[in-house]
Amino acid sequence: MERAERAERRDVLRLQQGNARAEKRRVRRQRIDIISGLPDCLLTHILSFLPTRDAVLTGILSSRWRPLWKLVPVLHLDQIQHRPMLRRVVDDAFPFVDTVSRI
Repeated sequence: MERAERAERRDVLRLQQGNARAEKRRVRRQRIDIISGLPDCLLTHILSFLPTRDAVLTGILSSRWRPLWKLVPVLHLDQIQHRPMLRRVVDDAFPFVDTVSRI
């Protein structure tokens, strides 16, 4: 009987320790994710200080963040960074304009 009681106590202690660890993880997750509890208007205001590319990349954080970059009132576009790509788009999109301009 004594052996069964010890085994039962050991099982109860393991269960309590497992519950304590799970509770610590839950509390830790709640503390870490405080920013997601902020309203959308405040999050978009914070995102407005980031370059547009970085604001869009925040969408990978969670599904809640995915549409927020579309609500940002300010777009920071770095023309120097996008100039080669822009030149290719303009050249491909406006061949008629180029032809007319040469005449």
